[in-house]
Amino acid sequence: MAVERKRYWLRHLILIIVVAIVLFPMLWLVTTSLRRDQAAFSSKLFSTRLTLQHYRNLILPERSVPRLVLDMQSAVYRTGEYREKSEESIIKSVAGFLDKLDSLLEESVEISRTVSTGFDNVWATMKTEGHSEVIAEMERLRVIDLDKLSETMRELGVSPQSIGYQAALATILPSQSLLSDGYMFYLEQLGGRADIVREHASAYRDSVSSVLNHRDVLVNLLGEVDFPDKEQTLELLETVEDFISADSIDYSSWRRREERRLDRNIAALEDVVESEQFDLISVQWEAFSNSFAFASEIWVNLQQSSDQLIVELEQERTAFLGEAPQLYQSALETIQVSRDSITQLESEIETTRSAIRELHLVLDMISPIVVPESEKLRALQASVNRALQKPPTEQPAPGTMLAVMESLSHANENLRASLFLLKTAEFDDEEVTSQLEELSSYLTWYEDRSQELLSRHTDPDIKRAFEIIRVAITGIRRVMPGLLDASEQFVTMKETLNEKTSLLEVERMEIQEAETLLASLKEDAEKRIDELSLYERYVRLDLARFRASEPITSRQSAQLYYDRVGPISAPLFDQRASRRYRAITWLNDFERAYADAQEGTLVLNQMIDDISALKEELEAKIFDYIHLRTMGASFTLEDFEEIINVYNGGFATFNARYQRASRLISELLEYPSSYSPELSRDLRSLDSALFRANQVWAQKEMTYFYFMKWLFNSIIVALTVALIMVAASALAAYPFSRMRFFGRKQGLLVLLLIQMFPSVMFMIALYALLQFLGRYIPMLGLDTLGGLILVYSGGIAFNIWLIKGYFDTIPDTLEEAALIDGATRFQTFYKIVIPLARPILAVIAILTFMSIFNEFVLAKIMLQSIDKWTYAVGLWQFSGRFETAWGPFTAAALIGAVPMLLFFLILQDYIVGGLTKGAVKG
Repeated sequence: MAVERKRYWLRHLILIIVVAIVLFPMLWLVTTSLRRDQAAFSSKLFSTRLTLQHYRNLILPERSVPRLVLDMQSAVYRTGEYREKSEESIIKSVAGFLDKLDSLLEESVEISRTVSTGFDNVWATMKTEGHSEVIAEMERLRVIDLDKLSETMRELGVSPQSIGYQAALATILPSQSLLSDGYMFYLEQLGGRADIVREHASAYRDSVSSVLNHRDVLVNLLGEVDFPDKEQTLELLETVEDFISADSIDYSSWRRREERRLDRNIAALEDVVESEQFDLISVQWEAFSNSFAFASEIWVNLQQSSDQLIVELEQERTAFLGEAPQLYQSALETIQVSRDSITQLESEIETTRSAIRELHLVLDMISPIVVPESEKLRALQASVNRALQKPPTEQPAPGTMLAVMESLSHANENLRASLFLLKTAEFDDEEVTSQLEELSSYLTWYEDRSQELLSRHTDPDIKRAFEIIRVAITGIRRVMPGLLDASEQFVTMKETLNEKTSLLEVERMEIQEAETLLASLKEDAEKRIDELSLYERYVRLDLARFRASEPITSRQSAQLYYDRVGPISAPLFDQRASRRYRAITWLNDFERAYADAQEGTLVLNQMIDDISALKEELEAKIFDYIHLRTMGASFTLEDFEEIINVYNGGFATFNARYQRASRLISELLEYPSSYSPELSRDLRSLDSALFRANQVWAQKEMTYFYFMKWLFNSIIVALTVALIMVAASALAAYPFSRMRFFGRKQGLLVLLLIQMFPSVMFMIALYALLQFLGRYIPMLGLDTLGGLILVYSGGIAFNIWLIKGYFDTIPDTLEEAALIDGATRFQTFYKIVIPLARPILAVIAILTFMSIFNEFVLAKIMLQSIDKWTYAVGLWQFSGRFETAWGPFTAAALIGAVPMLLFFLILQDYIVGGLTKGAVKG
């Protein structure tokens, strides 16, 4: 019976996707570490510009020219790592630096020669063979384009005599410069209605020929005579073509800048040449000047007739589109304008509301002053009422009391005005309003009884009342200007807010009306606009077909075809013009790369000459100055500064040119033309030379020179900690597994509790501990690998739990048998238990090694010296403030993975083999 095999295609598909997702970061690391451009996020994962230079720079770093100069300077001045070195050691180092500098300068000369020769050879090949191939390829594409353009135009089914064609010209014709081939082509398509423009165009071209002919005759006449300003005069006449050509003229600028000097120089000939010859020159000069003026007049007529033609075409365009598109466009503009207005109004409304809220705060601040004074006046009323029951006096009231009543009346008047303004503006804070109204009622009460109060001014109660009123009025008058001003501002702000709100509603209504109009016109308007777009496309294709009908016979005509026809014809093939016409764009890119390389080589050669000369001067005296420095002399060698200045002045320029040329060569290799494959080898050689120039001259950071030291530090620390962890954890776990003692269970729980807190929590305590230990045991202090190992060795709690659990699975009978045979407890531990526990010990070692090797936070805090850093801290240095050096970063990451991989492979046998060792037969 046959068994049917099931196909788990969905499971396999999911597995493939998961594996691809998991492996993609590793693939990205590898490809980025090999890229020359160091592009971390590129549209292309794989690049043709590959190099192992990032790995070389990390494993075997090479000093570049500026690095050598800086290291020599440091050695001569005995700074940095050279501070404690002997004179012989420094001399030896400097001599090595000088030899290496000579080698790099000679290599730079060879690179410069390689770049110049390589580009010259490729260019010579292009001139002898490439140009003809460019022309042939472009001619082949032109024939194909012509057929495609004709086919597309037939599919559109548009007639040049149709109204739509004429309407489309209203959009396209103004974009063509006067008298260009496109402009004249469209004039021909318009037929008789463009006769006037064509006549003016023909007359203008004739006038241009006349101007240039008169100029040539005048130049010949002036060439036959000698006069002081002859050279200047001839140069001025030669520049006439800068002001007049077959498709433009600038007569006013010529008159302003050139004619006056020419007229003055020619007039000065009267005293130099014979009268007959001077008359000939004067007549010819006048004829030339008049022909120039006449050409300018014709140009003006041409512009006017062209403008009139465009106006007529615009009218036809309007008639063709009808009313719907115009209304549709007007509605769109209305909506846009209204939306802009709404945005502005909403901003102004918010500003006004913010100002109103501030006025509320001002009025709220008046309440603490008004309420107490109002309460005083209310409490005084009972006493005043009792005093008013007494008979009046006939003595006149004193002036102070009259002034108090006048102030009261004035304050009450201002208070009523403020209340009126606030009520008019619909002030919505009822508490403030009621307090002000209450105060006004009390002031009115006293104001109504002012005569009665004044007639009893001799009464002691009235005197006290006037004093209390005076004090209250003084307080009220202090806030009254602010109250009145705030009330007036509130009214103004409220009016502004109402006005802006009304305008906002109007704008929203206009948008609604415009949107309603859009909805009703949309279908018809878009139909007419699409129809006009169809005609406009046909018009552009018509011009492209006209231009494509001319054969390509030269490099210039090929470039002109690419510029004029390429952007229109390439989309018909669903291609970009730069890719479809790669024959011409490849040549253009090479010429740009050639020009950049030539400019960069000139700068590089100058740098090599200058630095070589300065290096010779420095080499003649540097060893004497090393001796002087050793003897304690203090000095500064200007030679170093001069070399650095030469470098700074030239490197940025030459490197930018070389880098741009290199990128262009990369594109030439990545997107070849039909004739370029045979040049690929030469181009790759050039690309390598340009890249090498960057490596020789670029400023290399010290990061490269310390990377292997950091890697070694991490291996030492991680390996040591792993051994300490395994040994300490195994020794600590054994008693918990085999022995019974007081506090055993509590101890295990404490270990579990300790593991719950991350080591970062103890950062400050660990820092203080190492600082303290460093005073007495320097090798365990801050900025030492011993101190870092001590810090890392503290996290054994989790490992004790793991090993204790594994020990529990090993039978006690094995140890009991050994004890019966005379073994000690420690012998049973390291001869029986440890060999059987190799798998868990290997796992602990691997996990510890990997976690310590990649730890960053504690290492960054505890280590300050660059030569003491670990791998993880050093890796962080590749990430700059503004950008990350992705090439070196990824290369360093992959190199750092090697120790962990090797450590795992070494312990792999112990993991597998340990599972079978220690078994007991039946």
